[in-house]
Amino acid sequence: MAIIGARSMIQAGDRFARRDNPTLVWVVVARIDLPWKLPAHFRIIQEQPPHRQILISEAALLDRSLYAYLGRTQQEADGPY
Repeated sequence: MAIIGARSMIQAGDRFARRDNPTLVWVVVARIDLPWKLPAHFRIIQEQPPHRQILISEAALLDRSLYAYLGRTQQEADGPY
């Protein structure tokens, strides 16, 4: 996750854990740009089985009282080659 000024740029492969359940890790799969000038949302998938998927707002992921940033998955950090 790159920080540019006060704005965060969440990317595919970024990992987050809910503060109320830190053993449950979520990985960002894709950014979803919604119509009508709604804020950006992200599809995240549970890292461990059963690999549930949810759609969450950027603001919720960046809220440190809700989610902790854990870094990027190794595959995404290394790149495709």
